Amino acid sequence: MGVRMEGWKRGERKEKERGGGEERRRREEEKEEREGRGGEEKEGGRKRKEGEKKRKERGKKKKRGKRKEERGKEKGREEKRRKGKGEKKKGKKERRERREGEKGKKEGERRGRGRKEEERE
Repeated sequence: MGVRMEGWKRGERKEKERGGGEERRRREEEKEEREGRGGEEKEGGRKRKEGEKKRKERGKKKKRGKRKEERGKEKGREEKRRKGKGEKKKGKKERRERREGEKGKKEGERRGRGRKEEERE
């Protein structure tokens, strides 16, 4: 073997010497059929490697090293955005004020009676 062969040719020659590349190919095909990979794809998408994130989470960074208060504020802000609420949940006192006091009333009710009631009289 003076002339150097290309890799695949050398491989073919070895297979022939060993006896039958077709036989090995046939065995591999049978093995694939047994495992259930005969052309059909498995359900449920692809399996993620350890530490790999979902597509949605890829851009997000893990929050760390922040002070507890700041983290709490961020959490509140995030909740507000998610719920689409006008404001974060208030304490007991503020809620009572809103229910009873001037704060809770709508613009027309604050001055006593609405315009429509005055016009009727």
